[in-house]
Amino acid sequence: MQQAALESTCSNQIEASSRRVDSRVSMGHVLNLCMETTHSMTHLHTRSAAVLLWTCPVSVTELADAAPAVHVTCSLYESLVCNEYLADLPGPALLPQDPVERAKARLLIDQYGAKAGTAFGKLMFASEPGSAAGDLAAALKWAEGEASSEGPYFMGRDFTLVDAAIIPFFIRLRLLDRMGLFTMPEDLPKLQAWEAACLAHPAVSGSMQPPDSSKSYMDHMFETYQQYIAERKAAMAKQ
Repeated sequence: MQQAALESTCSNQIEASSRRVDSRVSMGHVLNLCMETTHSMTHLHTRSAAVLLWTCPVSVTELADAAPAVHVTCSLYESLVCNEYLADLPGPALLPQDPVERAKARLLIDQYGAKAGTAFGKLMFASEPGSAAGDLAAALKWAEGEASSEGPYFMGRDFTLVDAAIIPFFIRLRLLDRMGLFTMPEDLPKLQAWEAACLAHPAVSGSMQPPDSSKSYMDHMFETYQQYIAERKAAMAKQ
């Protein structure tokens, strides 16, 4: 019943939320969603700048923001830093207005990365993945407890940087499941409804475009990750 109620709330609010979010959210998604994706180039636009995003393997993201009016170009990296930069651009707020809620949003991003991100990395390369899988399952249980009960997004009705930071990890969890490295816990009704809401958001779905149209986005990511894991394990074995 809880999941059904959340999914109903989701469908009622996603469209309204989408109308409030400008192209910066799309950029924020792409900055995160394209991490570790090979040779993915996306041209994006804001009200005042043309943005070129080039992502390479090994989690290197560069954002070149060329402002036509002043012809100044800067290069930024690290997806969460880039997301904060995008949130500072003029437009609808991507963080809550209340200072306490803004701090909570940043804390959620930090803690999810520390808990789930660390376990995710260990799980990919561990010779005995059992412990890492347990840590990842525990991190997801923690996230389930932190997610908004009203939804549809992690902090409530509005899509924020919290969603932009966490949904790429969730997409990659599906890859681990497909690789036989991790089985997603079933008793996560809030996260399941939240994932569905994020994937239905046009900024997310629009970012999940494979460089090769003959393959689905998830098929492309699966092949990329298989190659990435194999190369990392081979390099680790030589050390």
